[in-house]
Amino acid sequence: MTTLDLCLVRSLWRNTQFEVASSGARGRSGGLVTVWDPNVFKRSRIWCIENVVTVEGEVVGSGLICYLVNVYAPHRIRNLELWDNITRFITNHEGEFLVFGDFNAVRHEYERSNTTFCRQTSEDFNRFIIDSDLVELQMGGRQFTRVDKHCTRMAKLDRFLMSNGLVDKFPNMVDLEKNESMDLALKLKLKWGLEGDENSKIFHYILKKKRRKAAINGVLVDGN
Repeated sequence: MTTLDLCLVRSLWRNTQFEVASSGARGRSGGLVTVWDPNVFKRSRIWCIENVVTVEGEVVGSGLICYLVNVYAPHRIRNLELWDNITRFITNHEGEFLVFGDFNAVRHEYERSNTTFCRQTSEDFNRFIIDSDLVELQMGGRQFTRVDKHCTRMAKLDRFLMSNGLVDKFPNMVDLEKNESMDLALKLKLKWGLEGDENSKIFHYILKKKRRKAAINGVLVDGN
């Protein structure tokens, strides 16, 4: 979109109470629009750069500083510069993060159907999520978020990622056990891919440590 149609936004938002941050279309890429309720989220700053719109603010009544990071990743094999820029922003700012949008990448091969799976793209994307210390929010609805007009080519390209502070505050929004085991498995895979099996002892130690932490060693009855 070249100009933001507030009437359209209002019709989609279905509420007259809203604020907007947007970035116009560039080339074949569509624009980005982030909408929020000012009664819930009080904006303080906005950054609009290519492929990313970031809004800093406070969750009203909580004192929680949060960043809404709306992303559109270009359709190309590698988006390392984009991932690095987002990770650097997260590292350099205090607060919690909700990173969402069209990442044009999948985390696993089963998130594509009748479309080409690129292992390098997936590994880059997973490494970005791990390096940024983000956790995926489990979305409801259908398995895929992008479907062609013939319903033959499908992929999960859109998702929500949360920082651990938001996970702690809203634990029911994510499957913690599933995410922890998945992220650890991805860390193992990425580490071995980069440096080989010589580091396997370190990760076997990490796995054993996590199992010991989760295990119940006994039950005390009347102090015994």
